[in-house]
Amino acid sequence: MAHLKANTVNTYSFQLIRTRLDVFPEEVLTEEYCDTLEKVGSLIRSARTIWTGLGKSGYVAALLAATAATTGLAANYIHAEDLLHGEINTLRDNEVLVAISWSAKSEQIVEILANRFFTTVMITSALPGSTTPADYTIRCQPVSDVLLSGIPAESALETLAVGYRLIASATTRGERVLALQRGHPHGALGKQLI
Repeated sequence: MAHLKANTVNTYSFQLIRTRLDVFPEEVLTEEYCDTLEKVGSLIRSARTIWTGLGKSGYVAALLAATAATTGLAANYIHAEDLLHGEINTLRDNEVLVAISWSAKSEQIVEILANRFFTTVMITSALPGSTTPADYTIRCQPVSDVLLSGIPAESALETLAVGYRLIASATTRGERVLALQRGHPHGALGKQLI
């Protein structure tokens, strides 16, 4: 993968985020949100990233890990329970753990983040002002889960959108195209780009 200086990627991602107001609602694009996205994007660009979660958040984390890997980032998914039963020992101090949690209060996620020796990120729908044990917290825009009578549907989609923004901030379009050409030679996506 072609590597760009971190400042180039950060400037690119910041401009992308700021100019796509049709995709990213203006209320989401606070200076703090963009700064955090850029810092974490730079981290996951340069380190192996483990994505984790429980329940529906775990499925979201698995999809985001697969998407990050497709873009050429070093990313894997490990279920939170597996991390607590020995898999956490596979992480190194220069790696990043991205935890997805709707409430930021799941016992397993809090335990993983509290007993850490690596950089941690929390993507959550928890209300602003609530604390998380992570080094970096990226908050999803608050949404009401009304489609399925309170079952997380809209909030899961919002979490996916935040994860995709993070992945976009860590990569350039050219890198993503190159990764698809290399990593999907037998898939329809890769064939479209060859």
